[in-house]
Amino acid sequence: MATTDYGLTIAVMQKLMASPRLVDVIDDDGDGSLSADEQALVTDTSTGAAYRAGSVADSYLGQRYAIPLTGTQVTPALRHHVGMLCAHYLARRRPQYRDAEGRAPYAAEADEALAYFALLRDGRVALDPADTDAADASANASPYVTHAKRRGERVTSTTNPYRTRRW
Repeated sequence: MATTDYGLTIAVMQKLMASPRLVDVIDDDGDGSLSADEQALVTDTSTGAAYRAGSVADSYLGQRYAIPLTGTQVTPALRHHVGMLCAHYLARRRPQYRDAEGRAPYAAEADEALAYFALLRDGRVALDPADTDAADASANASPYVTHAKRRGERVTSTTNPYRTRRW
């Protein structure tokens, strides 16, 4: 199965991660510049971090969409989340950058990316306008939420600030 081309190049990853951080995590020889082998850690089409992040995204999206995604299906939001998952995979290479809990940099962004992929898979977010199931789900959402301490009383949500109810 072919993976989707999310367009994650070195230049795109430098914008997502900031150039010094990208060099820190993939510059193995420590000379401050990226050789072809070091760039391949990101861009290699069979083992690079961009390929692995794209494969994870495709595994989620393949349950709902035809893979590889084409054209307008690769939205900027989707590309951003795949890029942040890629950044996390790259940052895991350097244990010295982990926090006190042992989490690598960009771990929170990677968790957000996986949650976004799950929303796409479940149809809660539409990837393209042709996805009518997800559009119907968002159109049928109620502006009310229930409050457990109020015994299920309906309370307006912040999606409609003009309809308010006094507590």
